[in-house]
Amino acid sequence: MEEKVYLIRINFQYDETYIEDFNRLNQIAILVDQDDEKEVLENYIKENKSKKKIQYIDRWISLQNNIIENDVLILATYKNNPIAKVGRIKKGTAFFNFSKDENYKIFQLEKETVKSINLSDYPIFSSIIPSQVTISPIRKRVNVVRHLFHFGNLDKLELALSNISEKLVELLCVEWLRSDLAKENQIKYQLLLTGGNLANIDILGITINEKCLAAQVTDTSDKKTIELKIKKLKNSKSDIKLLFCNNILKTDPEIQIISLQKVWDELMNNGYERMLETMVRQ
Repeated sequence: MEEKVYLIRINFQYDETYIEDFNRLNQIAILVDQDDEKEVLENYIKENKSKKKIQYIDRWISLQNNIIENDVLILATYKNNPIAKVGRIKKGTAFFNFSKDENYKIFQLEKETVKSINLSDYPIFSSIIPSQVTISPIRKRVNVVRHLFHFGNLDKLELALSNISEKLVELLCVEWLRSDLAKENQIKYQLLLTGGNLANIDILGITINEKCLAAQVTDTSDKKTIELKIKKLKNSKSDIKLLFCNNILKTDPEIQIISLQKVWDELMNNGYERMLETMVRQ
């Protein structure tokens, strides 16, 4: 069974006193210092449930429950430090109070498993690490973390669409549109930087037939999200409207839906393997 993976950001807003301690000791931590937070955690400890919900505590307990059954991998970042850590918490490990301040709850990573990584060396982490979350299970691109943990690099990571960042998924679609593979939708001019500041459009260009083309790109499979993007795309003033996504839905005939996997496969089979390898393993 593959390990579950959690992200935790050691990024306490008001008290940075012990962050370096946790980093040096290969530990992850949360701070539970408010009365309502303490009550929720105490309910979980005593009754394994809590009527009141506080997200970071709920997820900390979820992490604990997973560790009861299996080893879990952790991607930990520490405030103002570009070096993150990937390590394992061994099955059966329990969290404990920090000796210098019992309001901090600690999990110890297995020291011999910890690998330090410079986030700037792996651009894909920009799409794995959300900016506003303390702790979260990682589900998308999870194999990137597993591969780094087991092998220390991405040199042999599988060449797969699921292993590139969201920003690179957009670039993938731009390259496909620039190629002959796009046929009548091939663009010769791009009018908007990829991921630009137009809310309803990710790609804007002029095709080889002098048509204005607008496209949205999303790697979600969520039907409601896709339907919302279709609705927004319909409002764009363009001759051709494309949606690149994972889930092919029946929709308005003016919207062409193109499978991201189709884009990946066609590029892979038509001379773009080196580009795709760089996207995955850079």
